[in-house]
Formats: sequence, structure tokens, C-alpha cells
Amino acid sequence: MELTVLGCSGSFGAPPAGACSGYLLRHGSTAIWLDCGNGTFAHLQEHVGVEDLDAVVITHEHSDHCVDLNGLFRVRYFGGHPGRIPLYCTPGVLTRVGGLEPEGTLDEVFDIHELPGTYDLGPFRLDTVPLPHFVPNAGVRMSTSDFVLAYTGDTVPDPALAELAATDFERVQAESRAAGRAVHPSYADMAPNQYRAPDGSLIDAERFYDCPLWTQPARAADPRIRRVRPEAPTAP
Repeated sequence: MELTVLGCSGSFGAPPAGACSGYLLRHGSTAIWLDCGNGTFAHLQEHVGVEDLDAVVITHEHSDHCVDLNGLFRVRYFGGHPGRIPLYCTPGVLTRVGGLEPEGTLDEVFDIHELPGTYDLGPFRLDTVPLPHFVPNAGVRMSTSDFVLAYTGDTVPDPALAELAATDFERVQAESRAAGRAVHPSYADMAPNQYRAPDGSLIDAERFYDCPLWTQPARAADPRIRRVRPEAPTAP
């Protein structure tokens, strides 16, 4: 399994991370785009051709997690690519991204499956659970017989994370609080909990580069948080 960080700038694109949330998960010949935040489609194409993408999984409808799905739609719709790509997403994603185009509909390009839900996705079993956020948000668990990857989208510490938690390998996103509203966990929230890699560290790709509005100095000093740079493959 290889996980490539396509973008990790939370809420809006900012240097040096550039793009917002987006990850490329590859296992054998299978390639899955996990969250499609602003700017990630360009980075995706540096690693895999649009014709070689097997599926797209989107946790929720906020633009920093979904808006670049429009780029893939445009390439395939106007480029005349045959067949439809499986798309697993919460219902709000369809409204948000579908409203960007005056011509064509998402279901002409994508084979749409609603989240939360459980599906077989190539070599993976895709399990998702609802997690608290401003809008419906699906925590994602991708598993094979050899490994498990869990991804929370945007959320706060919640009992449902126990259902999502991995045993062999885990990536936990930890975003900071926005304007005092408990809609993302702080690093102080996430570091003490049990959701971490086998060596005891948290794998924190989102917010690796803090936007100044939410900078938290305590984060840099916590040795339990492992940094993952954008576009750097990560494997168990």
C-alpha cells in the first residue's frame, strides 16, 4: 500500500503546502483518490492518469475536501472518456460539485454510491461511519487482509472513532479549532487518545503547514505527532 499526500492545507490553499485535503491511495494496480480538495487534481495527475483512476471517495461537501472533483468531471465529460468511475460520497457533495457546471450531470461520469455505507472497492473493503461536523461527514476505513487505513475527514474526538480505528496502520487527521468552535480537534485533543500508529505516533498530514489563523505552537513541540509532507508516499 502506498499513500501519497496530494495536499494538506486546511480550509484554504496556502503556501508552502498549496493544495487542500487530498490523498492518493494505491494498492497493486488499484488507484483511489481520497478527498478532492482545492488544488489536488493537478497533483493527482503527477502520479496517475485520469484514465487509470479506479474510484473516488469523498468524506464531506466542504470545498477543501470536494471541489476538485469538478476537474475530473470536466476531463471525462468533455474529453469523451468511456465508462463511469465509482464515486463514494455524502449526498451534499453531489449538490455542491454538481452546481458548478451548467452542462452535464455527475451521474453521466460517475457511478455514485452514498456514504456512510459499506462497499467492496477493488481489493479493499470500504467501511464508513458518520462522524460529527458542520455537515454530514463520513469517516473512512479502507482494509485488506494485510492492512487497514482509517481516515476521519473533519471531526472531533467521538466514540465512533473506536469503530473506525485501525490496528495495523492508521492515519488520523487532526485539524485545529476554527474561531473557538469545536468542529475540528485541537492537537491537544488528539495526542492523548488511543488513535495512533503502532509506534505511538499520530500521522498528521492535514495541517502539517498551519494556516496563520489557527497556528498552535504546542503542536510543534509534541513528539507524538508525526509529520507527513505533501506528495510524500507513506507505507506501513
